[in-house]
Amino acid sequence: MDGGVAAYCGIAVLCHLYYTTDSDMEQMDYMEIHDAISFLINIGTWLGIMRRMATLSFLVAVVGLCVLLALLAAGFDQASGLWRSGGTLIHLVDSDGHGFSLLLQETSDKAWGFFELPERRLYGFVSFAGKEGKVRKGLVNSGTAKGSTLELEERKPGGPVLLGFSGPDLPQGETTLVRSADGGLPLLKSFTKRGGRLFRLDLLANPVDQSYPFLDARLRRGKSPPAYARELMARTRRTQGLEERQYWLWCGKERISIATERCLSGANERGESFFGFMTVDAATGKEIDESDLFLPGWREALSPLICREAARVLKLGSGRDGSGGTETSPGLRSYGLFDETIAPSSSFFLCESGIGFHYDRYELGPYSLGDFTFILPWNDVAGLLEK
Repeated sequence: MDGGVAAYCGIAVLCHLYYTTDSDMEQMDYMEIHDAISFLINIGTWLGIMRRMATLSFLVAVVGLCVLLALLAAGFDQASGLWRSGGTLIHLVDSDGHGFSLLLQETSDKAWGFFELPERRLYGFVSFAGKEGKVRKGLVNSGTAKGSTLELEERKPGGPVLLGFSGPDLPQGETTLVRSADGGLPLLKSFTKRGGRLFRLDLLANPVDQSYPFLDARLRRGKSPPAYARELMARTRRTQGLEERQYWLWCGKERISIATERCLSGANERGESFFGFMTVDAATGKEIDESDLFLPGWREALSPLICREAARVLKLGSGRDGSGGTETSPGLRSYGLFDETIAPSSSFFLCESGIGFHYDRYELGPYSLGDFTFILPWNDVAGLLEK
């Protein structure tokens, strides 16, 4: 029985007894007694409601706390509204020792990286979609064999990885890759907004042993990955999508090269992507520019070398349209580029193969041609380097 109803019945019985046995009560109007009883009943009802509301509020608070703890455990950053997760940076090399190398950044839903095979002058940036079973399929975005595909198959976690190329002038068959024992690689931290416009950051971070303390200073203006993600989230317009990810390109004894790719998307849904490159001193973390690497006059000397490498990569030995081409004029316009000469880009990096120069969309040709990467072998530039 409800508490209010029980109270009502009890009070009614007592009042009836008083009314029929007490001489003073006989003088009271029955409606006055009824009003008094109703007042008491209302108080009892409200007390019951308040007690039930207090119980409900307690349960809601407990459930809310449990939900909050679950979100925090799942990687939800309440301050920014972003989901945090981790990834891995893997250095894969061929088991036969031919020099193939793939520096792969991998998360649960995608992967990206930079590969090179110096003896065959193969190199490029590659993006992989999510896994289909044990297989990842990737597309070469720039470099040698641009537009070709790579396929990685990991038959058991942590085991060898089978690599397959699909495209002209690429190694045929499968190559077995194993994890390099170099160790000491940075961490990979991801920050994602769920719902609405795309917002995703995949950032290289200092590992537990603090072997790369310069990453925050050089890549994020001194901010930690979470603080950088919160700042960028606050600055990004609601109508604009943003995706930023980083590449570990090379870690030599004296130099380290890193790339950052950022893609902006707007109402037209066409992404505008561009790269930024940074090379630092491995010991001090000081950023290195061209004047630290090259001797005076290097720009003029490198331009024809880059043109020749572009002709090789774009397969312009005799001109794409049969117009011919020479070492100084390799028919670059026949491919669709703006000019017949290519100056060294300020976006440079170091790798096992040599020194790379990257050109974003519109720098060398129209949007439809995409971006370009050309690497000059160490032997070709040795005479232009500072000792």
